[in-house]
Amino acid sequence: MIVEYPVGIKSFDESPITGFKHSEYHSDEILHRIILLSNYEHSEHISDSEFSELLETLNQSNKITFLGSNFNQQNLNLNNKNFPPTNGFTFENDSSDHVYIWRWITMESPDFVILVNLSSEEKIKLYGFENHHFIHNFSKSSADKTNNLLKSLSEKNNQSPGKIPSIELSGSFSQIKIQLQNLIQFISSIDASTSSARKEIQRRQHRTANEVSKILSKVYGHKLDQPINYVQGVSISGRIRLAQLDNNYPKAIDDIPEFVSFILNENQFTQNTQTGPNLAGLCWADELSDTTGDKKWMELIIKTADIYEPRGEGLSPKPCDPNFGCEDMFFISTMLGRAYKISKNEKYLNTLINYLNDANTQHKNGLFYHNRVTPYFWGRGNGFAALAYAEALHYIPDNHSIKKSLIEKHINHINALIKIQTPTGMWTQLLDEAGTYQELSATCMIGYSITRGFKSGILNEYHMNSAKKAWLGTLSRIDDSGGLVDVCTGTGFQSTKSDYFSRKAEYGYDDRGGSMAIWFSTEMENLLT
Repeated sequence: MIVEYPVGIKSFDESPITGFKHSEYHSDEILHRIILLSNYEHSEHISDSEFSELLETLNQSNKITFLGSNFNQQNLNLNNKNFPPTNGFTFENDSSDHVYIWRWITMESPDFVILVNLSSEEKIKLYGFENHHFIHNFSKSSADKTNNLLKSLSEKNNQSPGKIPSIELSGSFSQIKIQLQNLIQFISSIDASTSSARKEIQRRQHRTANEVSKILSKVYGHKLDQPINYVQGVSISGRIRLAQLDNNYPKAIDDIPEFVSFILNENQFTQNTQTGPNLAGLCWADELSDTTGDKKWMELIIKTADIYEPRGEGLSPKPCDPNFGCEDMFFISTMLGRAYKISKNEKYLNTLINYLNDANTQHKNGLFYHNRVTPYFWGRGNGFAALAYAEALHYIPDNHSIKKSLIEKHINHINALIKIQTPTGMWTQLLDEAGTYQELSATCMIGYSITRGFKSGILNEYHMNSAKKAWLGTLSRIDDSGGLVDVCTGTGFQSTKSDYFSRKAEYGYDDRGGSMAIWFSTEMENLLT
């Protein structure tokens, strides 16, 4: 079966770059995996009906699974764009098309790419097949002009998991169809081969949660810059959790008390605890106290929690945003939940519960708006909401009268998220906009929340299967140096949907993505203990 599977978002009108997916592409079946494309550089266009014929040609073989996109029918902004993209992987309105295309191909990591051109001359050109069966069967034909996309895919570079060989077919439509039929017949007669890009993705996905936690812990959680922020606080917490899970790791966190000690100074504390992100930057303190036995870190949690000041019924407490942003849901849940656990003081629990009940930002579809006046289903915003409920439900006593209704809201949210999870296991920058980029921090936050809920018994195996998919997607986007693929940069409340489309996606080192990834990896490891 062939279904629509968008490549990305077009820069000129923000509609999806149309793509297609064979039903087995993301399965575990051992098959040849191919991406079929039309050439965006040629003035002669292959029609959508002709491209569908070519997809059906692929569909005739039970040894092949595939993705495809008819680029030259979609008005893509690819003039003078080189591959791989070198603009830092931002998704800005005037330059996003080639970034989406590159990311789609490389992260889907086919065994090879087939690109078709309508041309007056029949030609076949190979890229990256120097030591492959194809070199003997098809090398007698070659084209003079080199395709920049195919050449870049077939070469080693730091913007791809590995090399992806490619085949360029040129000629009339009937000639291309015959070429493709011959190619498919040959491919179907040999064992499935795997591109180096796909091998690398598979290798990453076979790493254990402990291995990934250790990779991340070498890079993240070693500093607390001022003004302090949750994006580094969570990774410090992640390092402590790893030490609690791995008996061989504890001494590795001996540096933490030293580089966080400045926050014990009264002036430093005051300067660094003005906003919600600042306060959540101390989410590690109770765990550090548990590990070291030093009660001053527990006292720091209480001192931080006391900064939250109720403003009246139905209003968000200071310093939360008055429009009940999803971020504050997490900040208040993680800090006041910890304060209640330590002190058993009901005031912390009441403030936390009132905030979640008063927010009123969950849509009838189960997803959360970014805040009351920003009606967009931002991926990380929903990650914050999922985290908020996971954290709150961890601390609220089972016999509390409100817990059942909060569980129902949380399950409704998780069920809605599972319905829109991509086949790769990821969630996207805007959850209701097909084609927006697959975003790592949201995926880690949602995956963590599901895993924690499953371990506590709130969620079931159906939900956990989604978290396992998210874990595989996450693994594929973390390299062995702790580099990450596509983490939305810092994002306040945006005025338009377009603003969310064009938020920069960080590639490589990123504190936000690294912190949420280590929470997810340690929670996956904790599930097994």
